[in-house]
Amino acid sequence: MKVNQDILISCTQCALKVPITQTTYNKNGKDLICFECYNKLAKGIEPEQYKTVQSAEYPKKINYKCMSCHYKFSRPENFPFTGICVYCGKKNVSAEQPPQVILKDRKNLLDF
Repeated sequence: MKVNQDILISCTQCALKVPITQTTYNKNGKDLICFECYNKLAKGIEPEQYKTVQSAEYPKKINYKCMSCHYKFSRPENFPFTGICVYCGKKNVSAEQPPQVILKDRKNLLDF
C-alpha cells in the first residue's frame, strides 16, 4: 500500500502545514505535530506559533461596463486603465456609479 505523501497536515503546535510523512503524535497521543515542534518539546523548549499577516482593508475598486458587449468588470483605483474593454477590445467603456441607498426615517416596520 502506497502512502500519499502529498497530503498536508496542520501542526497543532505551530499551525504550519507540513507533509503527513513529517509529522508525529504529541505527548497526549491525539494531535499531530511536526518534527521541529517535537524536537523542541523534547528539549523542553515551547514552540512558537506562526502568525499570519492579513490585510484588514480591501483595495477600493471601480466597476466598469462595456457599452458594446455589456461585459462588467472592475479594477483597483490605482490601476492605469486605458478605457479598452478587456472582453471585446472596443473603446466603449464607462464607469458604473455605485447604487444610491436612500434611507428613510421610520418609526415602525409598517411605515413605508
